[in-house]
Amino acid sequence: MLDRFTNLTNKLSQLGKAIPEHEIVKRLLRSLPKNCKPKVTAILEAKDLNVITLDEICGSLLTHELELKEKEEEDKREAKENKKSIALKASILEEELNSLSCDDDEELAMVAKRFRKLMGQRNRRLARKKA
Repeated sequence: MLDRFTNLTNKLSQLGKAIPEHEIVKRLLRSLPKNCKPKVTAILEAKDLNVITLDEICGSLLTHELELKEKEEEDKREAKENKKSIALKASILEEELNSLSCDDDEELAMVAKRFRKLMGQRNRRLARKKA
């Protein structure tokens, strides 16, 4: 976008319409997209637009754009990692449930075995008393 803007200003100067540098800076800042508005506001408040050069503005905007791209990539990586961790947690929980159900089955078998043993002993005692 900055290349296009620079080309337009150069062609205007070739046609004889010289635009002062501070006017070019103001027009550039007005033409930026919405995602650059916070940076534009910071530039407007921090610097004198009559003194700042187009190169300084371009450098500042390019730096801001690179920072935005890096942050976006970092957010994507974090989102991927969060998805992976959810899947990992689900598989761990599933394994725990399986191990618990195995333990429950073993406990149930043990209780049933003890119950049968006690019932057998009770039946034997009752049979002895009757005899």
